Amino acid sequence: MTCAECQSKLVEYVEGVLEMESAQIEDHVQKCPACRVELEGLKNLCRGLQQSIPRQDGKSLEVRVMDQIFSRQAEELRRLQMTRRIKRIGFSVAAALAAACVTLFVVFGSVQDQRAMAAEFLARAALQASSLESVHLKCRMRTLPNDNFSLVGPAYDFVEIDVWKQLGNPEKYRLEKPGRVLVCDGQSTIMLIQPSHCAVKGPAGADFDAAWLRDLTDIEKILTQRLRESVVRESNVSLKDENVEGKPKRIVTVDVTANNPPDDYLRNKLLDTSDTRSVFQFDVATKRLEEMQILLRDREQDVLIFEVTGIEYNPQLPASAFALELPADVTWYEEPKVLPDNARYASLSPKEAATAFFDACANEDWDEVQKYWATGINNRFKKGLGGLKVISIGEPFQASWGYPGWFVPYEITFKSGQTKKHNLAVRNDNPAKRWVVDGGL
Repeated sequence: MTCAECQSKLVEYVEGVLEMESAQIEDHVQKCPACRVELEGLKNLCRGLQQSIPRQDGKSLEVRVMDQIFSRQAEELRRLQMTRRIKRIGFSVAAALAAACVTLFVVFGSVQDQRAMAAEFLARAALQASSLESVHLKCRMRTLPNDNFSLVGPAYDFVEIDVWKQLGNPEKYRLEKPGRVLVCDGQSTIMLIQPSHCAVKGPAGADFDAAWLRDLTDIEKILTQRLRESVVRESNVSLKDENVEGKPKRIVTVDVTANNPPDDYLRNKLLDTSDTRSVFQFDVATKRLEEMQILLRDREQDVLIFEVTGIEYNPQLPASAFALELPADVTWYEEPKVLPDNARYASLSPKEAATAFFDACANEDWDEVQKYWATGINNRFKKGLGGLKVISIGEPFQASWGYPGWFVPYEITFKSGQTKKHNLAVRNDNPAKRWVVDGGL
């Protein structure tokens, strides 16, 4: 075994994931002083990282680890050529090294210098943001009114979104877009969906379909997350300086590639299943984030799908920001309960369930509709779906990643004469194990 072969395997050796080559590594380091020093350095650094993350000052793990990492010399960090493999070392070390990844780029020469600079600047900006008490983001996003907070599409018009968050314990937040609002008052979380006046309630901290948007207000977290994703997935990170209206700004760009396969149905339909490019603009002097853009990466042309157009740091947020006035005819989501004839409904296929749901709507048999619908049925619902005509029901299919239900293609005509062609989402991962409609209307 040569020195190059040995050193390329030292990280895996320390991690304990080598099998056949362990004996060769041990034999080589006994004979080679240089590789022996390299091995001992790796072992010492791992031990040091484990000892460097005591819980103190109420700081998050990422902040404490980064405080330690930035005090270390670049030469010591050079040994951590672990990238994606580091997570196998163990929870505490893996968490520390995941944050440490932001500085790993320094070891690969001038080609990687810009990656190193961008990564370090983002990490320091994340630290700077860790002391925030409240944030208000003004945003716009290519999505559909009334639909969920994660839906995106390059052909959609922009919709205005506001996000308020009171950091601390407990956290409080409010997310609002046309047709949908989500509020957490520190005790519970409620999301109201318009115009159907449906609502769902969960514990404090619940995010429903809006985790990514809620987390944008935790600027420390979102910057650290983008860094980690870019390292683990070996994506591009770049940095450049510009003058904007006579003031120096630093632009950091981070590419993120989705985990789901390219041909997956949900690919590039939700933010977390899309190939994106995040562009952060910072004030150079304060390192404060001023603007953020997310572009949908496409082979032909990148499309802007989301941007933060304004950030207000530490605003005074009134208690009314975290209160939600509900309409009188609000209906609540409830987990489906076991019916007396539950086996009949549990045995249906996704296509049969979709067909039965639409047929019940067509016949205005609301007791039967309710068996496929998880919230109450009000007059708005009846007016919208009552008396529809089914043109076709297609063959169900599943997304290969991220969604546990099925999609059933359909084409229907409403009583108003409007025709709609889409995919009905149905799922049966509930205590009753029967199919309920989850979206696509």
